[in-house]
Amino acid sequence: MKIIKKTTAALLVLTIMFVAMSCASQNAPQNTTGGGQHAEVIGRADLTAGVTPDMISGRTLTDEDIEKLASVYVDLFKSTTDEDKKSSLISPLSIITALGMTADGAASGTKAEFEKLFGMTTEQLDSVMNYYYGMLKSSDRVKFDYANSIWYTIRDDFKVKESFISRVLGAYYPQLYMVDFTDKKTVDEMNGWVDEHTDGMIKKIVDDLDPTTLMVLINALVFDAKWSSPYDEYMVNDGTFTAYNGEKQTVPMMSSQEYKYIEMTDATGFIKYYEGGDYKFVALLPDENTDVFDFVNSLDGKKLLDAVKNAKYAEVNTRMPKFSYDYDISVKDALMSLGLVDAFDDFADFTEMFEGGGAYISDVIHKTHIDVDNAGTKAAAVTAVIMVETTSFNPEMPKSVVLDRPFVYFIVDSETDLPIFMGIVTEVE
Repeated sequence: MKIIKKTTAALLVLTIMFVAMSCASQNAPQNTTGGGQHAEVIGRADLTAGVTPDMISGRTLTDEDIEKLASVYVDLFKSTTDEDKKSSLISPLSIITALGMTADGAASGTKAEFEKLFGMTTEQLDSVMNYYYGMLKSSDRVKFDYANSIWYTIRDDFKVKESFISRVLGAYYPQLYMVDFTDKKTVDEMNGWVDEHTDGMIKKIVDDLDPTTLMVLINALVFDAKWSSPYDEYMVNDGTFTAYNGEKQTVPMMSSQEYKYIEMTDATGFIKYYEGGDYKFVALLPDENTDVFDFVNSLDGKKLLDAVKNAKYAEVNTRMPKFSYDYDISVKDALMSLGLVDAFDDFADFTEMFEGGGAYISDVIHKTHIDVDNAGTKAAAVTAVIMVETTSFNPEMPKSVVLDRPFVYFIVDSETDLPIFMGIVTEVE
């Protein structure tokens, strides 16, 4: 008999834009909100200390690794541009980190699709990301922070495999929480965690969770940096910005002289550095007769890398508007268009993640926030992937109770489970 598939919302990983998991290149995390030392969720114990991590040795990124990551990043960017031709913003690092943690629980064809998307094996991605996060710097001048967490069900019929937790812990250093997904407090705790680890830029990732949710994997990133050469007040004046729909807008425009100029066949741009020089802002302006969305669709990983790498030293007068906005998107359709299909199907294979039953991803939610002004840039991103229970692994027929003969009933206090009323129905008038 065909079993009807349950549809539920599933958030996998919360990722906050521009924040990195600051892991040491070999093993031990150095970030206070990453592995090792965690800010506790109120009323919820972090269970990380109870698991022995399978420590992943980070490997130095090769040019091939960088190009593969750039390729999937650009593909994600192209696949998530707003259909309504509005401003958009994603953190591909956040999304891939969330998916990387999830992929560690995949097997067979489901795992193969993850690896095709990544352009490398899950083991290679774990190692590459472990090293990469160790490279990303934070200092008293630039805040680049991250945190990961895994929230999993208390249900006895679904057990999270220790081998999965051990591997994810050794590669991504998440905090671990066992929760009841039928309890509204769990949503409040998750949203509080997101609020804390995005410095309040993103207040929540979910409004509610389906009772069949089995796991939520969260990655949060936050970036806060001042310009190396900030804009003084006299450098900020009203100017005209022409929107995509042709509307003329009067906005504050920031003027400066920079020294890295980008020239492409269909665009020009510049690079502006943040304090310390470890991070930089790259702006690309498509030629006047080139549609910005057509330009984005023409990009690939190598083209983008070459544009930044081949920037010329030259004086360039720049003007840029102040801007600030929030963005959120379900990445599910974009990922499916890139070939990740099995993971969202009722017959997905996540047998390396759970014992006792099947699971699949119901959704991948991504939220971002950015502020760019004369002082610098603040940005955050959250990616959430929700794992829910599949019905395809359950061979039992649905149960049935029909009260068509005398029955007993109770009205019960939920706190103590003590009955307040107890009754029997023998006839119905």
